[in-house]
Formats: sequence, structure tokens, C-alpha cells
Amino acid sequence: MVVEEVKSGCYLLFIQIEHSTIIQVGSLGELIFKPGIYVYAGGHKSALNKRVERHALKKKKVRWHIDYLTTLTDTELLYVWLFPNWQDECHLNQNFRRNFSARMLHPGFGASDCCNGCVSHLSFLEKMPSSLPRVWKKQFHFMIQVSVK
Repeated sequence: MVVEEVKSGCYLLFIQIEHSTIIQVGSLGELIFKPGIYVYAGGHKSALNKRVERHALKKKKVRWHIDYLTTLTDTELLYVWLFPNWQDECHLNQNFRRNFSARMLHPGFGASDCCNGCVSHLSFLEKMPSSLPRVWKKQFHFMIQVSVK
């Protein structure tokens, strides 16, 4: 996957899991991931495109909580949404969860450095709502959807 050069901003990763799986996620311990769509909110201040390209790699050194999920052979990165120059991944995360009734299954996941009260930066949807891209493109007119396949 090649992402156009975007210096800074936030992103949402849409990751599909087909079968229930248990993963040891660093200090969070063993977590159960049931089938569905997991949406991870992240950001980067200087090389957003490089961060997102790294997340798409299956083989990499596990550095962040999300790496435990993206390196599994049973997961598939479906979409990446970029929000150039948007600096508040917490607001993006909370807004997404509220707008789509997404659930938070794993407290602490991706939010160990969060100072805005996010319990987790990973949301769960049982299936992808058909209105999802249309609604968010209207709300965030600067959103870019990157094709992963």
C-alpha cells in the first residue's frame, strides 16, 4: 500500500477479524477479539503516510498495541481513512464511537498515552454500516479513503 505524502494528521484503520481469537497484547494481557470490524484511531505529527504504510505491513517489529492485531494472519486491513492536518485523534475516536454506536471492548488498547480521557482507541462494530463513508465524508470534508487492496 502506498499512501500519498501527508505530513501530519489522524487516521482510522478498519480491520476485519473473521474468527474469534485470543491475543496476548503486551501489558494488557490476553484479550479476546470476536469476529467483526475493529476501528483504530491514531495520529502522527510529521510523517502520517509512513505510519499508515507501516500499519499495513504484516511483518514488522511489534511496537504498539495495534501491531499485535495487524500482524495476525487472520486479520485484514479493509480501509484507511486519513484526516490531513487534523491533530486530535481522541476527538476523532470519540466522535466515531458516538456516531456509529461502536463499542469499546478493550480498555487501554492504544490509549496508554492518551490525556483526553479515552478509555481505548479501538472501537468495535459487528458489521460495517453502509452509510459510514457517506456520513463521515459529509462531516469531515477533508477525509481521504485509501484503498488497501
